[in-house]
Amino acid sequence: MAVLNVDDNDPARFLRTSLLQRGGYTVIEAATAEAARRAGAIPDSELVVLDIKLPDGSGFEVCSALKEARPSLPVIMISATYRTTQARLDGYAAGADAYLMEPVPPEQLLMLVRQFIGHRPEADAGHTAAWIVTDSNGRIQDISAGAAATLNLAVRGARDRLLTMFFSDRTAANQLLRSAANGISGSRALSVHPRDRAPVSVVAHVSPVVIPSDMQNWARWALVLRGPATSGRRRPPATRH
Repeated sequence: MAVLNVDDNDPARFLRTSLLQRGGYTVIEAATAEAARRAGAIPDSELVVLDIKLPDGSGFEVCSALKEARPSLPVIMISATYRTTQARLDGYAAGADAYLMEPVPPEQLLMLVRQFIGHRPEADAGHTAAWIVTDSNGRIQDISAGAAATLNLAVRGARDRLLTMFFSDRTAANQLLRSAANGISGSRALSVHPRDRAPVSVVAHVSPVVIPSDMQNWARWALVLRGPATSGRRRPPATRH
């Protein structure tokens, strides 16, 4: 799985690729709209960082094409040229999940990538990202292998399950879901109860995903594992002999 980095400016593309690789991500590069459409169509691409000004087309067109083929694929648009409010609106209308204007602080870009597909330290760069896309009711529509493993489900068997049922604090999970439905991203530490396994602690990053064929925002959940969840129960006192 990889981040697709699209930019026809070689130095800018190189710097962005280096940043993403330092963040622990595998990167696929593209310098044209055609190459971006081809690379974005393959399952290995799990997020796109997309420049708008390309030699053979616009990032708006590329974004629309990618979203039509893969509606749950996150696209972060970045531009140093299109800096108006209308350009931002055009980006979101094309299906962009985020729109940034250069210069973009490296920490901001990495934080945004992590919100969509999770954190991947260099030591664990081979780990499959744990991300889930749900509809506005919280039912799973798409899921990565890493997230399916976290929930102890088969990828095929996860579809249409109610994701919030896997969280111990369902009220907090539903609040994140409602915020995403209203176009607002959020994060929260939660306890996940996988099927037939002990609970685990995660940080859930939830962000809105606009599906062109649906009138409501869907939600993308990136789950960052923190370790086994504590039960909160007190241990019984030791027996004295």
